[in-house]
Amino acid sequence: MDSKKTMKIGKILLIILLAWLLLTFIRWITSHDIHDATINLQSGNISILNNDYELKTYDVSGQLLSTTNIDLYDNSGGYAALACVDGKLYVAMHRTDVIYMTEASGEMVVVDEIPFDANNPSPWDEGWERDGKGWTYATEKTVYKYNYPSFWRYLFGDREISFAITDIQTQETVVIWSFDEK
Repeated sequence: MDSKKTMKIGKILLIILLAWLLLTFIRWITSHDIHDATINLQSGNISILNNDYELKTYDVSGQLLSTTNIDLYDNSGGYAALACVDGKLYVAMHRTDVIYMTEASGEMVVVDEIPFDANNPSPWDEGWERDGKGWTYATEKTVYKYNYPSFWRYLFGDREISFAITDIQTQETVVIWSFDEK
């Protein structure tokens, strides 16, 4: 085989490898379906904002309490962040600077007075800590864990993505959302 053919085959294989890595990276980025989460410290309920425009609230036992559909990207290329203040759930829409408060019925109403810094609402604020496998929030009674693999673990191993609630006293864990891409 002459060297020109060998170099041509090598270039083709390199292009295929780079395309595969790029597609895998894109799949990894888009596989994180959870955009933000917040804990109601009064009740222990957790509200999760999915990238599929659903805001879901669960109690500490993992029971789904409500689902509200919202336009996560608010038609302006922005995104949303959650905050729970004094037992009330707020959704801060970036770029439009509109803040909604969710009612018990799941209805979202625009609020004028904002009990938190809405100028810089960022996903995963309020005490969430990042570790090598995702985000964790711990109270005295409960640990909330959003687990997703790093790109390299996703590429070569564990692809499970999940959200779990663990009771610290009993060590019982309830998985409220899970996705295992094979």
